[in-house]
Amino acid sequence: GKLLCAVEKQTEKAMNDELAVYRREAKEYREYVDSWVHEIKTPISACRLILENNPGHLSQSLEQDFARIENYVDQVLFYARSGGVEKDYVLKQTTLKALTASALKKNASLLIGSSVKVETSDLAYPVFADAKWMDFIIGQILINAVKYRRENPVVSFSGIAGANSVTLVIEDNGIGIPRRDLGRVFEKGFTGANGRLSGRATGLGLYLCKRLCDKLNVGISIASLEGSGTAVSLVFPVSGMYAPAVKAGAPVGPDLTKT
Repeated sequence: GKLLCAVEKQTEKAMNDELAVYRREAKEYREYVDSWVHEIKTPISACRLILENNPGHLSQSLEQDFARIENYVDQVLFYARSGGVEKDYVLKQTTLKALTASALKKNASLLIGSSVKVETSDLAYPVFADAKWMDFIIGQILINAVKYRRENPVVSFSGIAGANSVTLVIEDNGIGIPRRDLGRVFEKGFTGANGRLSGRATGLGLYLCKRLCDKLNVGISIASLEGSGTAVSLVFPVSGMYAPAVKAGAPVGPDLTKT
């Protein structure tokens, strides 16, 4: 029995030592990714500044490409941080309007370059959220709306109040998602039929949105009709102190059957 106990202790120590090595390597890798992202943003910003000072058709085209590069860089950063959101999370009172305006400003060049019309309504509702993380989440949804657009693209933002929540609905009139793919859009690496057609999908955008929303206690769901558009709903829980400020009883989520 003493021999068995000694063997088990030695085995447990060896296992813990091995785990410590992998934890240290993972931490060093995340720190390297964070550092790399911040370093690469400097030349990207410098190039965009040069383009702004030298306007022209070529500059507009390059501006869109730099916006895509910056999006991929942000994906790397937020993917690396998604496992520890609680370490970099600041919950503050804001509104759906402020969250929407911030995301639209950041993605303005992409929307303008793709001739996307933006519509907003009922966004004055107060919510508690982290502006930086929500900026990324809404930005990924906007990028998908641009990527899978049709002629005369429109993206609309609207707020819907429920008894215990406020929902931000982001709806587009794009190509929509096939029904067979709808249940898998939040899976890591899943690109679906639309992704294979475009050839530019990574399968990470919506996966990161779902992963971050779960960490931030924000509900996320998707509704779509192939050929008629897609609507993404972000559901923010409402504190009791704000309950009288919203219109209780309103339906939560869009009705795409009216598209």
